[in-house]
Amino acid sequence: MIICRSLSYNPLTLSMRHYFIFCLVLFFGCGKDPAAVKAPECKLASITKYGYALYPLTYNGSKIVKVGDDPSANSVLNYDHKGRLSTIEMPSGNPIYKTELFYNLEEKVEIEKKYEKRGYNWVENTVFYFTYQDGKLSAMRETVQWASPNLEYDHEVIWEGNNIRSIITRSGAIAICTQQYTYDTTRKNPFNAFIDLYYADNLLPGFKRPLYYSANLLIKETTNCPALQTTNFTYDLSDSLHLKILTNGNEFLAYNYECL
Repeated sequence: MIICRSLSYNPLTLSMRHYFIFCLVLFFGCGKDPAAVKAPECKLASITKYGYALYPLTYNGSKIVKVGDDPSANSVLNYDHKGRLSTIEMPSGNPIYKTELFYNLEEKVEIEKKYEKRGYNWVENTVFYFTYQDGKLSAMRETVQWASPNLEYDHEVIWEGNNIRSIITRSGAIAICTQQYTYDTTRKNPFNAFIDLYYADNLLPGFKRPLYYSANLLIKETTNCPALQTTNFTYDLSDSLHLKILTNGNEFLAYNYECL
């Protein structure tokens, strides 16, 4: 039996979910005698992008307030009076990009606004409006403000059980793009534990939402956005301090723990 200490939930913090994934990884890797393995006292310390770009995480108390340590490339995280992530700015040395999040009564993100700085002013670049059904995201409306006239896209999110099966993008009534996802339904998705960092890692792949929000392990994306292509996902869960996602054999993202 593996025992992990529980912590109360706070946005963008080391939480019960982080301890759960740590236990899960030990379960996969400890062989015939899991009872002999004890989880060390560790916290999420950094993320690695593309196998080489390391972004240390800076905490204020239990909240992550900065991703990265390079003033020309890091992200600064701000919170509202309820402790919810409200604004992400980057880079900290001279912010030129900003994201604002607005929540509905169910504490889910309802509006996401992306800005870029032009001169001394912040100008809206893209705005997303989110619709939920039975607690699950069912649609996203994307308005691209920099285009003239503004462009609008509707993204329909189709679920199969607790997995996102497909996302269909339409312009008006015309379907212009389809993304389809395949899962290993025998395995739970351990990367649910990192949903807290979804808006803060500054990565924008089309498979990002299924990768984090689906219940089972994502193994393939087939898409025609913008051209027909397939992405295969594999995972390195053998080292409990470095939880890695690989796309077509290349390391895409890793979450790195640090023991106290």
